[in-house]
Amino acid sequence: MRLKLIFTFLFLLLQFPYAHSEEKKWLSLFNSKNLDGWTPKFSGYEAGINYKNTFRVIDGNLSVRYDEYNNFDDNFEELNKKTKAACTEKSSQ
Repeated sequence: MRLKLIFTFLFLLLQFPYAHSEEKKWLSLFNSKNLDGWTPKFSGYEAGINYKNTFRVIDGNLSVRYDEYNNFDDNFEELNKKTKAACTEKSSQ
């Protein structure tokens, strides 16, 4: 029992330096209002053209809609975000 208590104490003692490490905060990727900072790319079109209004913001959500398409015609799309490589940044605290 005593040995178990000693190991528990050592384990908690070794965790102390990590408890005060720098906090990270989330980097918001989407503003829930528009597609600012996002670049749509469709096959056969230049980057930045949102072909047939495929990517939209509806009720604060990033949506993909195909209601303006008659058919797909092998049309492939992607939406790219211009951002830093890391998804978190240091807190300014």
